Amino acid sequence: MYTNNIIEIDSFIDNLKIKTPKEYFKKLNYNFPIIPDVPELNLNYERGMLLYGLVGKNKPKTIVDLGTAGGYSAICMAKALTDFKIDGRVYTIDLEPHNKIKQYVLRSDDGTFKKIRCDRQELWEKLADKEYLEKIDVVTGYSDEVLRNHNIPKIDMAFVDASKNYESTKNEFFSIIKNSSENFQIVFNDYLLNTPENVKRVIDDEIVPYFSITLIRTNTKKQMSHPSLKSIGDEPYDQFICLIDNKSLKKPLSDAYPTTKIEKNLKDYKKWERRWKTRNMFNSKMPFLKNIKFRNFFKKNM
Repeated sequence: MYTNNIIEIDSFIDNLKIKTPKEYFKKLNYNFPIIPDVPELNLNYERGMLLYGLVGKNKPKTIVDLGTAGGYSAICMAKALTDFKIDGRVYTIDLEPHNKIKQYVLRSDDGTFKKIRCDRQELWEKLADKEYLEKIDVVTGYSDEVLRNHNIPKIDMAFVDASKNYESTKNEFFSIIKNSSENFQIVFNDYLLNTPENVKRVIDDEIVPYFSITLIRTNTKKQMSHPSLKSIGDEPYDQFICLIDNKSLKKPLSDAYPTTKIEKNLKDYKKWERRWKTRNMFNSKMPFLKNIKFRNFFKKNM
């Protein structure tokens, strides 16, 4: 834990010196509940304010949002591009198709919640101004394949909030720095002390040796102390957002991450991903295989 670089999220947002419409983000986030069974908690709405402030301050033109989910983060960053008159775009990437019909939760003006079934685009049109949505390119696919094949311009800012497992997060980091602009910023969601093998491990092993990181403590632990969460078994925990940029590098990027190192990591991930896809295919056809380990089998047949 890097206690000397921890800052509370409210203080970090204040230090950006960017006028941020707090009530807008609180109201919008109600429609993207992290815990759908308890939407009134409005967990971690401040991350939208943080992303909005970073865009307003640094004026990135190419923003990559890895892990669209409902779309809260993409809309917040697109709003910043619009409000600050930045000629930029948000490329939001997710495996789930944009036109997939699913259940969402909407909050009415009277504070009540209702469930609706629609696709993501229809949801966005109910919640966000058209000019914000015109700033967003929605891309369906695996993040590394999209970054490799979609002809996205050099990345000025990236928000990493996708699968969160170690292998995928590591691959996303190397894919980003391979395609980053000279002045870049990367924001990682979910640096969690209680899951050290995931995002935290990537940051500790691959990033801390070469970057001075900033850990931003969110208000999630305090928000999760709500009595209603006891019924669903969730315990409060500290959640951090990790921020790095080109200015926090300890040595030139090309020295810290030479092309050979980047390409090796991307190649290793493709092998892992091929095993993972094969395993998922088997699991979908024969669910009883889920608890059987095939690691040695795959190694022999790679």
